Amino acid sequence: MEKRKLKSLTIKQKLKIIKKAKSGNEKRTSSNNIKYHGNINVASNFKRNKPRKPVNTAVFEWFSTTRQQNLPISGPILKQKALQFSRSFGDESFIASSGWLDKFKKRMIITHFIFPN
Repeated sequence: MEKRKLKSLTIKQKLKIIKKAKSGNEKRTSSNNIKYHGNINVASNFKRNKPRKPVNTAVFEWFSTTRQQNLPISGPILKQKALQFSRSFGDESFIASSGWLDKFKKRMIITHFIFPN
């Protein structure tokens, strides 16, 4: 049996579905053939995919200047700096998790930390 492919909807499409469901005229949209179940959450994707570019840029700038001074930097230090920068940007919901650190290192092509002898 073939798996069903998930489909992302735009805000316009979600609002259109909600309006049709509230009007009671249709239970399905003709263009997308989607049933309305009464639990479409338009804001759910925005919270999960909130861009963190200012934090990532600031942390990488700090990382680069600190490494040029031959100071040691570890993962917990990077996570602490990320929290400081996010708070200074007014983002109280940011969590510097291990997953964030791994993805940050991949995005910024930081393969390993070099410590001075």
